[in-house]
Amino acid sequence: MTATAGEGYVAKADDGYRTRRGPIVEELAHSDGGQPTIQNEKRVLLDVHGAITFRWPTLRRNDCTMTEAEFTIFPDGRAVWWSHVTTSDADDVWLIRALAFIDVHGVELWRMPQFNGPNMVIDNYDYIFHNPNLAYPAYIFPHVRTINMTYHC
Repeated sequence: MTATAGEGYVAKADDGYRTRRGPIVEELAHSDGGQPTIQNEKRVLLDVHGAITFRWPTLRRNDCTMTEAEFTIFPDGRAVWWSHVTTSDADDVWLIRALAFIDVHGVELWRMPQFNGPNMVIDNYDYIFHNPNLAYPAYIFPHVRTINMTYHC
């Protein structure tokens, strides 16, 4: 799987997550060059709603920084994006160009189209990038093990 503009991060799920109780956290190692990069990604099961949350490390692109990025998918097809974003040069926007839903065999099940963060008109200000109205085909929920994010700012 290749990433656009050299930027791609994945968060990976644990194969036995449906049989365990309580939060599961799995740390993943850095991947080889040429593959989507993994840097201390964590995957957490939220027992209350049966949702899966994928988290990414601090991301930097051009003048922009994204921290505490997380993407939660629910069994009914709802999805929520949340992160902090900043820029050192006003009037930037984070673009989540795609989120690819990957199964345990590395097969892409579905690709969420682009959605954008806030227009950061004030430099060095901590903006909240929140989109609670995302959706994906619910039937793929039990098969999703990895989310591959392609982004730009």
